Amino acid sequence: MNEPSSAGQMIADAASNPKVATVVATATASVGAASQLELIHGFLSLASMTIGLITAGVVLAIQLIKLVRTYKAWRDDEPDPGAQP
Repeated sequence: MNEPSSAGQMIADAASNPKVATVVATATASVGAASQLELIHGFLSLASMTIGLITAGVVLAIQLIKLVRTYKAWRDDEPDPGAQP
């Protein structure tokens, strides 16, 4: 079985998936909308939005790092750094 070596590797793998980025952005927007409609109140809405925004920021940062690495490899006519050997 192919298990991740650590929780950090599992998080990096999940953040590398564009589907995860879409889900995080949608969830954050939904929590914000629910907060505005007063479906959830107080600390819970603030905590949910904060966690969602932090997660979205981490996912975005990982996606940008991968994009820059791929662009540099393409520009220098080297193999894709994310490709499996």
